[in-house]
Parts: sequence; C-alpha cells; structure tokens
Amino acid sequence: MQESNKRIIRNDIIVILVALVTALVFLCFNLIPAPNAYGERAIIYLENDMIGEYSLSEDISLPIYNKNGDFLLNFNIKEREVYVTDSLCNDHSCERMGPISRSGESIICLISKLVIKIEGADKQVDAVAFISYAEVKKLG
Repeated sequence: MQESNKRIIRNDIIVILVALVTALVFLCFNLIPAPNAYGERAIIYLENDMIGEYSLSEDISLPIYNKNGDFLLNFNIKEREVYVTDSLCNDHSCERMGPISRSGESIICLISKLVIKIEGADKQVDAVAFISYAEVKKLG
C-alpha cells in the first residue's frame, strides 16, 4: 500500500512540473517582442473622423480640441511612445492608460469620443507566429 501511494505522489509531482514548464515556455514566447512590432505612426480619431496622423520618430506635444473648439486633452509623443496628459474628463482614464508604442495598441477616451491608435507598416505578430513564419520561409 505504501509503494502505491509513493508512486501516485511521484506521478502527481511529475504532472505538475510538466504543466509548470509548459506554462513557462508559453510565457517566455509571449514576452519576446516580434521584429517590427513597434509602431510607426499615431492616428487620432475624434467621433470616428481621423483628425491627425503623426510619426513616432518626432517628439511632439499638442492640445486636441473638439469640433466646437473646446479643449479635450494634450497629446504627446516622446521617445517613440504616445501618451495623454491633462485630459478634460473627470476620471482621467486616458491618462492612466500610460504610454503606448506597439502596432495595434490604442488609448481611448470615451467621454471625449477620442481614439489614439498606433499603426505600423506590418501587423504585429507574436513570437510564436514569427518563429513559425521563419521556419516556413526556410523550407520554401
């Protein structure tokens, strides 16, 4: 009976270790940034209309106004990162979103109906998709 219990405990430990190692491998692949994952430009939409497109290679800071001329927020690009300061809304959620820099990321201010989206030449892919693509290119 003791031998059977030891075998069960040993097998349980092996299963747990395999699961942890597998999870760690997937976590590492998700943390590795893919090449060209960083965006090239920030596009600002106000009420679904594009009001501006800015290169991330230039540092700028400019106020954004609505169609009535009312101040909404300050839009900033510094060191290829986009962030918002001094927003008009009460909860300042767009400020708390922090800086963004990768293709596909966005800052959204619901109260102002404003979206800042990062875009690049290529769509962002994760490390697993990039490795798979590289393997296919080697074969063909």
